[in-house]
Amino acid sequence: MQKEDYVTGLQREDTFCCRLERELALPGSRDIAEALDYGLYFCLEENKYHFVRQFDADPDEAMETIRELITNDARFCRIFSSFRCANTLKGV
Repeated sequence: MQKEDYVTGLQREDTFCCRLERELALPGSRDIAEALDYGLYFCLEENKYHFVRQFDADPDEAMETIRELITNDARFCRIFSSFRCANTLKGV
């Protein structure tokens, strides 16, 4: 998965994070994650990526860290399969 396919902020509904928000939201829920809750996001106003500092020194390294966390954490996969969003993980 490339960072363009992961982040919020690109005005795309098919990114990993946008799909998580949309497909895992409970009906009537207003609990929407903040962009930095995902570790990496794109800011249209600034035309650049922002990331959580503990995820390395630049957006590409941050995405690599996020990718490793997603693919290596079996608990993460079990959570998403239990919500029937296994298709969201395709292509990771």
